[in-house]
Amino acid sequence: MVHIQHALYQAEKKDPATGKYPLKLGSTKTQQGDRCLSLPADFCAEIARYRKVQLEQRLKTPDWQDTGFVFTRLNGQPISPASFSRYYRYTRHRLGIATTFHMLRHDMASRMKSANIFDLKDIQSQLGHSSIKITTDIYTHMDLVAKTKVSNWLEGGVNDLLSSQPVKSHKIP
Repeated sequence: MVHIQHALYQAEKKDPATGKYPLKLGSTKTQQGDRCLSLPADFCAEIARYRKVQLEQRLKTPDWQDTGFVFTRLNGQPISPASFSRYYRYTRHRLGIATTFHMLRHDMASRMKSANIFDLKDIQSQLGHSSIKITTDIYTHMDLVAKTKVSNWLEGGVNDLLSSQPVKSHKIP
């Protein structure tokens, strides 16, 4: 499990001592954003391997700052969201992937909905939305299978409607 309990953001004002915009740790945007998410076992194993590498790096780095973050710079400081976004953008362009990082949230919501084993409240909770309306109106999208089902249902309904009507013959005088 991973506990999402904070948001990392860049301050709006520069630090006078460094001239940089410092990173700030704040609460999540909404109360529902503070949540625990289950992770697959293989993800947990990978994070455990990464933590071991991070511990080795910590022993090599005299100015290591333990921030409690899993993914950090070599000195233990958290990676800024802007830096992470730039690296993700660079990597996806290099690999020819069109999906933005935020689009992964939409994809996850739509896949959960398509799986037919999660209700909309489960999806809302997983994404940390304050309102079910955000989940339904913005994050879950109809996939091709669902669109085809709707189209087939409509077509069947029209055919049934047309076949149940008596056919009137029109005589031309």
